[in-house]
Amino acid sequence: MQPIFGTFNSLKWDKKIDPEKYDAAKFTYLENMEQIAVNAVQYAFDLALAQQNAYTAQQNFENTEKLYNIARERFKLGSVTQNDLMQLELRHLNDGLAVNQSQINLEQAKFQLASFLGFNEKVDITLQIPDELPKVELNFDTVFNLSITNTSFAKNQNITLLEAERDVAQAKANRGIKANINARVGLNQTGDNFSESYRNPLDQESVQLSLEMPILDWGMGRGRVRMAESLQKVANAQVEKQLSEQKQNVLLNVLQFNYQSKQFELAARADSIAQMRYDIAMKQFTDGALTVMDFNTAQTEKDNAMTRYITELKNYWVYYYSMQQMTLFDFIHNENISTNFDEIIQE
Repeated sequence: MQPIFGTFNSLKWDKKIDPEKYDAAKFTYLENMEQIAVNAVQYAFDLALAQQNAYTAQQNFENTEKLYNIARERFKLGSVTQNDLMQLELRHLNDGLAVNQSQINLEQAKFQLASFLGFNEKVDITLQIPDELPKVELNFDTVFNLSITNTSFAKNQNITLLEAERDVAQAKANRGIKANINARVGLNQTGDNFSESYRNPLDQESVQLSLEMPILDWGMGRGRVRMAESLQKVANAQVEKQLSEQKQNVLLNVLQFNYQSKQFELAARADSIAQMRYDIAMKQFTDGALTVMDFNTAQTEKDNAMTRYITELKNYWVYYYSMQQMTLFDFIHNENISTNFDEIIQE
């Protein structure tokens, strides 16, 4: 059977859309792989922070215990007030509680990372915190172009436009008169036995033409076309909106990443200063030249600075791998990840 006019060739549209879907699926697979890298960074730095917190809590407890013992001796001599002694004792107790809680948090962070990596509970993970960052400066135009042309973004947009165009073509093809022609050509014969049925076969040919013409469709065909054209306009507007949102999203992420290096440098400097101030405060308190309140402040600032240091380092790598996922491009080694698709899926 072959339609004469008013035809809709679904095969032609499949040949246009299916390759786009395949490419979109390929890019989506790679983007999901990069999301795994982002998650791995988050779990790893959660463990790194938990390790550092556990170490810091133990050090704080030991230092406070040392200072508390010194303060008790001075209290006997009258050089330390009871209020200061009780304040330091309270600090010592809180540091003890922090040791216990930090160990719980450490074990939980180890379990989460080990589970994510597929390790069993017998594997003990200890992370070394990196103290240097690669020198990477992102350019907005480069990142934006990669986020459009080197990912599933453009493919998905093209699929949306093609499917809307296909629906319009289908609506137009299905309205009005439809005509089909059927042709049959064959051979026929009968016989008393099997061999005679294949002797001198007779031609059997037929052609059939059918017409379908709606007497009155109340404008339904025209309405379906208009509906499809309206949905096509909606699809076009949606694609333009997505493109604008993508541009804003890329701009924000590029700014965050480029500023993050400076954030890390400031946090590293603050961590160094806070640690030195704490060491000085320890010595001054031991010499009797610092109050308990000032010592508590120095310890709190040291702990906060250390946490901020690791957090800013984590943010840098999360931003970096998020940009790598957004572009499927390795900016450190200057490599296009999408070109290695076949090698990646074989691994």
